[in-house]
Amino acid sequence: ALLVLGPRMLPAVFVACGALGWSMGEPVERVVAAAAVNTLYGGVSWWLLARRAYFNMRLGRVQDAIGFLLAGVGATVLIKFMGALALAQGDSSAAVFESAWVSALAAGVGVLVVTPPLLALHLRASRDAGSTPRERRMEQFVFIAVAGAGALVVFDDRFIPVAAMQQMPYALFPVMFWGALRLGPLVVATGFAVVALIAVWCTAVG
Repeated sequence: ALLVLGPRMLPAVFVACGALGWSMGEPVERVVAAAAVNTLYGGVSWWLLARRAYFNMRLGRVQDAIGFLLAGVGATVLIKFMGALALAQGDSSAAVFESAWVSALAAGVGVLVVTPPLLALHLRASRDAGSTPRERRMEQFVFIAVAGAGALVVFDDRFIPVAAMQQMPYALFPVMFWGALRLGPLVVATGFAVVALIAVWCTAVG
């Protein structure tokens, strides 16, 4: 939302984060502090990408990918980590440090996985749908379907015994190479998000 609509969305980010914390029964001061941290890393990431890295949402250049990783994901991880430590109220135990690091990495991975597919949807909606040949649209659909089916086979132990799963994630590499060579980074990002969603779901349900 910040990349598309700009910093005027920052108040909405603060309100949404505050509402989420409030719904979880957190103390008011902790809700405000957490919302401020989330709004801060969103604003800093937007500023670095839009004002310093000259980021192009199509992700068609190497500098776009590097800028996204360093400014978008990197800044998110760093600020989230520092904010999580601050919210720990001075507790510097190893458990708090580890919890803050895991929380920061989760935020960074979330940005890495979710943002590119959303950019792809935005770019597709903002241009004429007929500009992509029918054959190419069909190939994009097949790619995402194959990536999703492959993820189910790899990560769902109903298909493959757990003992044989150690090397199976590499089976998805050829599918991703296909998408990267034929369909471009945004379509690959969408396929990667589908794979990540299935992997997380299968891990959560065992």
